[in-house]
Amino acid sequence: MKVLHVIPALSQYYGGPVKAVLGMCRALNQAGVHADIASTDADVEGNLDIPLGIPFQMEGTTVYCFRCSLLRKYGFSLGLSGWIRRNVGSYDLVHLHAFFSYVPVPLVYYAKKYKVPYIIRPSGELSLWSLKKGRIKKELYLSLFGRHCLKAASALHLTSEDERVAARRLAPGTPSVVVPLGTDTFTEKELPTRGGFRRRYPMLDHKLLIVFLSRLDHKKGLDRLLPAISALAMGRDNFAVVIAGSGEREYEAHVHDLVLAHGLQEKVIFTGFVQGQDKMDLLRDADVFVLPSYDENFGLAVIEAMAVGAPVVISNNVGIHHEVTEYGASRVTSCEYGEIAHALGMLLDNGSLRRKMGKNGRHLVGDKFTWEKVAARLMELYEAIVSHGRIASADCVK
Repeated sequence: MKVLHVIPALSQYYGGPVKAVLGMCRALNQAGVHADIASTDADVEGNLDIPLGIPFQMEGTTVYCFRCSLLRKYGFSLGLSGWIRRNVGSYDLVHLHAFFSYVPVPLVYYAKKYKVPYIIRPSGELSLWSLKKGRIKKELYLSLFGRHCLKAASALHLTSEDERVAARRLAPGTPSVVVPLGTDTFTEKELPTRGGFRRRYPMLDHKLLIVFLSRLDHKKGLDRLLPAISALAMGRDNFAVVIAGSGEREYEAHVHDLVLAHGLQEKVIFTGFVQGQDKMDLLRDADVFVLPSYDENFGLAVIEAMAVGAPVVISNNVGIHHEVTEYGASRVTSCEYGEIAHALGMLLDNGSLRRKMGKNGRHLVGDKFTWEKVAARLMELYEAIVSHGRIASADCVK
């Protein structure tokens, strides 16, 4: 089976959606599906330094990328449109990883023209929180194209039950299937030795480490986390906070201002964007991982932290809060800073609880969030759609 995955950009700046499609395609190819990616070279500022117009390999997947010189935020690329027109008919199915973007416009047109079924993974873009951001533009997009795009899809690929509930408001008649995202897993022997991150920051000696790792954006709840840290710091001096990630310059400056306003400049370390071994070292050294988002369709960074044994504190707006609660792998709070401070303090004060929750999180990831299991479930979905054109219900994928 040949499946084309299409996403507006492959820059790591865009966080979870990009990491997810790369991990997903790698696992699908390993499982025997021929999965390719088509995208653009759009980056937050400028363009990625990658081959254009010719196939190349990225994390075990064949990728076709094209120049995006205008409207980078929306993935506008005539080169990509032309490639889709010429090639989409050679695939059995298209898996679209975007919604409010230019990319679905040519993709849906040519997929329908050549009778290739498509499914949409909206990556949280159909939530009420997302719809309120740029509301007028999104309402116009929905009126002109978006609702038709959703209605004609063979299925919506949602990553949590909460995301499915949100999507039903806009696409009540389109079949929806919940298939989570995945992450790499490790045996106890494969886990990196702790201390790799701390060695780079001597001031962290004898400090417990609270780690926030995500794209810096208002919806991630940093304006709730920092007051919580300030309250926590009033009664203790045995911890430090790492904020890892990048975002738009204005918001990054705002977060730095919040740190100063709360008098936390001696408590907080900013690392900027981290990846690869640096990211692994950071998560491995985390005594607590925290993500107090206002809106989060899944929470890829959360399962990455749990995979290496970190206990987590997340808000009840993070899509997988039901699962982490079921497994006892997290303290789930509202976005009220007092609740966040209490949950963090409870874990900082109790090493045995941290170890127990970390172990539970690893079990959860192994049971539900490996890429191998995600690939198997996607293959069931693909086969059902290719065989029948459109699934009758979500019951075909458990």
